[in-house]
Amino acid sequence: MRLTLILLILVGLNHHTLLACKCDVKDEIEAHFEGTEVIVHGKVISKEFVDFGHSLTAKGLHLVCESYENDIEVLGFMDKEFLIKVELEVIETYKGQKLPKRISVYTARTSGACGYLKFEMGKEYQIYLSSTCYFNLKFKNANLNKSHYNGLWTNRCTRTREFDPAEDRELKKLMNG
Repeated sequence: MRLTLILLILVGLNHHTLLACKCDVKDEIEAHFEGTEVIVHGKVISKEFVDFGHSLTAKGLHLVCESYENDIEVLGFMDKEFLIKVELEVIETYKGQKLPKRISVYTARTSGACGYLKFEMGKEYQIYLSSTCYFNLKFKNANLNKSHYNGLWTNRCTRTREFDPAEDRELKKLMNG
């Protein structure tokens, strides 16, 4: 009985890791360029694990807490350090809104949840970003939108990768074409 209870607790606490990431995306750069909100060339200046609540503005956090005040599972998810927060120095914006020189980028901490785990301090990347969190369905009752997040999002199903001069040339052609 005790072993069963422990297993149930572990499964309950880690239910998000049971869902495997499945990327159903084409690898053509043009398709990604068209389908991506923001694309930048940036350098990693810091990297840390944070809880999901950290990715939300005060208003966003309030909406989630208010919408799920009786849902221990959802509120418990808010306190887990399930995300990687990367601070980037933006070197160039290929597509999207004008960005400040430094931005925060969030991704899941596990590859099973589609997290992009290859960010390293001091390295440069081409990062394909969205202003909407890809966990948004988990919090659908809160009606979160992009103004409720403290940064942008990426995952391993995008073309996010270490900086590649050939990719840089292609992105610049698409940017100017």
